[in-house]
Amino acid sequence: MLAHRRTARQRALSALEADLPALPSHPSEAATLDQLVVAIAAECVNFRLPSTLTANLHPQLTQWLQAMAQRPHMAATAFA
Repeated sequence: MLAHRRTARQRALSALEADLPALPSHPSEAATLDQLVVAIAAECVNFRLPSTLTANLHPQLTQWLQAMAQRPHMAATAFA
């Protein structure tokens, strides 16, 4: 059962990585709903299951998430 869930999570993360929303062009530009949903979902996975979302497994998603995490609204509400 756990292996099945792990495989499903990896498939979902791979699908997100394949179709990432474009980053806002300027830091003062508001994030769109799709950007926020992907960023918050990825941060939640990162917080709850830290070995699931790694740069080795999902390099583009990890890089995208790091860029989104620098935005003021994401930094202010980051998981502790």
